[in-house]
Amino acid sequence: MFSARPFCTAIMLMLPLIWGGAAAAEEDNMPQPEDVLRRRALNGEVEAQLELGQEFFLGKNRKKNPVLACYYFKQASDSGSPEGMFNYAVCCEQGLGTEKNLPLAFMLYKRAAAKGLAAAEFQAGRFLLIGVPDHRDEDHDYPGTPANREEAEKYFRSAAAKNFIPAANELALLELGFSSGSDTEITGEDKS
Repeated sequence: MFSARPFCTAIMLMLPLIWGGAAAAEEDNMPQPEDVLRRRALNGEVEAQLELGQEFFLGKNRKKNPVLACYYFKQASDSGSPEGMFNYAVCCEQGLGTEKNLPLAFMLYKRAAAKGLAAAEFQAGRFLLIGVPDHRDEDHDYPGTPANREEAEKYFRSAAAKNFIPAANELALLELGFSSGSDTEITGEDKS
């Protein structure tokens, strides 16, 4: 004779496991904070694109991924954000998450500088001190830019007027006949 009682007891004992599993599955499907941020970024919200790009760039709240960081910075840049332009330029200058492209980085720094971003003014000035080589890839030819100290100083002055200390330091070095010029060496003329 079959008794339903042991069968029902077994089902009752398994319900928390079944419901717990369902609850866990629901939690997996529920939007997580980073998913909400990603959704906002993919919907074109510039602040979300910048934040998500920073998180991927720094490895904060998610696994470090320079390719995705560069992607989100480019999205913000394409939307006209000076911070997006600056961050995308850094990626292009360093070859982080994209091919290294100094003329494109310089162009982006100048665009961000035109919108008043002091750090971009400094970077544009730095590029102008040393000049920018030509760059060619499969899709584009990017012309280089010769060194131009006078133009560089204009960018440094503008950034220094916004209290951007590295620009003020660079101006002081130029006045003394020195320049950091590149990230690797300090150059100067012997005044003796």
